[in-house]
Amino acid sequence: MSSQQVPDMGGRGWRAVPGTNGSPETGTHDSLTRLQVVDDEQRFSDELSDYMQRRWSLADAGFDYNVVAVFGSQSTGKSTLLNRLFGTRFDVMHEGRRQQTTRGIWADRGTDAMPVLIMDVEGTDGRERGENQDFERKSALFSLAVGEVLLVNMWETMVGLYNGANMGLLKTVMEVNLQLFGGGGGESKTLLYFVIRDHVSPTPLDSLAATLRTDMERIWAGLNKPEGLEGAQLGDYFDLKFASLPHKQL
Repeated sequence: MSSQQVPDMGGRGWRAVPGTNGSPETGTHDSLTRLQVVDDEQRFSDELSDYMQRRWSLADAGFDYNVVAVFGSQSTGKSTLLNRLFGTRFDVMHEGRRQQTTRGIWADRGTDAMPVLIMDVEGTDGRERGENQDFERKSALFSLAVGEVLLVNMWETMVGLYNGANMGLLKTVMEVNLQLFGGGGGESKTLLYFVIRDHVSPTPLDSLAATLRTDMERIWAGLNKPEGLEGAQLGDYFDLKFASLPHKQL
């Protein structure tokens, strides 16, 4: 089985995990344990409690596990990234067709009993939903509210764009999140881990990261903050990290 170099979520550089491709023949799961937690009609699964207890063995863990979610545009390799990082087996896009693969929100536990619940979230800006952004906003807010880590997946060519990099959507969900759960800054920060895909240009990662950090600071400065939190800073609620991955075929 091949190994892939992937970002270490603990910030310790890079680590190798067994490569998976969303197929039953790879990874270390004995059987498929993924669950569609929220379907594409925004209905929650009534099987979640059973999966937490029987499939994922996390029901009795209390707060002793982490939640990682992925956020980004449709067809940018989000499910593939999760499969390679955590050994999950979420469906991935067929290489011969460019269409929506993940619908709604799916979840699975990381392989080798790692205490991490992974959420594969439907991509944004898909032609299937067109201009209806209701689900995009709700799923992004849900991911931000429950996740300790939000992987923000994007192509290198999206860095510096507002809509292409989903900055407008990030602004909306951060604003609502602050209004709903504000006041807890510094107690439990969310890690926004930007993963820049197909990094093939000579532009160094530090420069790309600086652009994204500037964009995030600008977004935060423009938020309508609730009373008493006017002086809150981005760093009070979020940590930012950055990684880039080369094109897999180049």
